[in-house]
Amino acid sequence: DFFFISGDDTYVIVENLKEFLTSPEFVQYAGGKDYPNPVYVGSWTHPKYLSGTYGEDFYYNGGGSGYILNRATVKALVEQVFPVCHNTTDLSAEDMYMGLCLRDVLNVTGYDARDSEGGERFISVDPILRATLRRRKKDEPLQSGEQWKYYTRSQLRWQMRRFRWMPKYGVEAISPKAISFHLVKPAEKMKRYERLIYRMPHYDEKDCNI
Repeated sequence: DFFFISGDDTYVIVENLKEFLTSPEFVQYAGGKDYPNPVYVGSWTHPKYLSGTYGEDFYYNGGGSGYILNRATVKALVEQVFPVCHNTTDLSAEDMYMGLCLRDVLNVTGYDARDSEGGERFISVDPILRATLRRRKKDEPLQSGEQWKYYTRSQLRWQMRRFRWMPKYGVEAISPKAISFHLVKPAEKMKRYERLIYRMPHYDEKDCNI
């Protein structure tokens, strides 16, 4: 019934994904238990550098942490969207064009997937980075290798301006029912998450040092 598209460095907690898709709030958004309405869900991302082209309000679901489409959406993409929207564009930003074309052709925009406390379910960066992110002090210089911190803070500022969402920092920014985490690499780190979450027989205390 659903398609989940993400990067290959994304860790997904499938049980939380299933629980989210069958929650009463989401079922209502999708039009009922058969999910007849087009569904488009993920981590809302605003491309600031394209504000002049697509508008300050434009956002799409980032492909890194993954986004969800249902059958109704895919059917509409094939029959209505692909024939008319950017069908000659040859760029890798598939996630951005997905959001743009769904908005412009079908008037479909992303569903707010945060939990009732505002915790994020789709985490566009490594969970450790997100859980330790703090508010940047005024005039604090950006250190080398901190581009993902800058990216996350810029998205939080845009969400506050656009939706009046108060930025969350620390562990409370991540929903206890989180679905996906992006930038989980190298592969050994992803395996460690698997062992920690599911307490596999070969779980070792050293896995906590990730």
